Amino acid sequence: MNLFVLLFLMLFPVAPDSELLEIRAQFHEAISEEKLAIQLNAKLHVISDKSTLQQGYEGATKMLLAKFTFLPNQKYQLFSKGKTQLESAIQIDKKNTELVYLRYIIQMNCPSFLGYNQALQQDKKYLLQVVKSIEDKDLQKRILIFLLANAHLTVDERKLLS
Repeated sequence: MNLFVLLFLMLFPVAPDSELLEIRAQFHEAISEEKLAIQLNAKLHVISDKSTLQQGYEGATKMLLAKFTFLPNQKYQLFSKGKTQLESAIQIDKKNTELVYLRYIIQMNCPSFLGYNQALQQDKKYLLQVVKSIEDKDLQKRILIFLLANAHLTVDERKLLS
């Protein structure tokens, strides 16, 4: 009986829950829309027992909010808090592809003077290696689209994705 359940789960991977899909969609829209970044941050902030993924999204969202903040010291404080939160989530769950993807998005979009680009090439390489094997098709599609549109891929790297 247990073998049957295991085989069933392997053949039909569990789709991400609707809350996660909503958070993902809102995060991607929040990259360019302050109002959505504020809403997503508020939504994530009130979750009392966050998963590492929710913690990572909250950190990444704070980093996005820094982009929309006017005062430099507030900008830096928000970015630093978000960075600490995202990096903490990654340390807890080092091989969580979605967390690595979030870090990669932020590194690609933040100014270089912030010095948050140490893992940029490592994250890109990791995402290129694992993207085709991701069972969550929504996440896989988002990573593929982002890599193809924003990652400045070499010819060889593009071949890995085709």
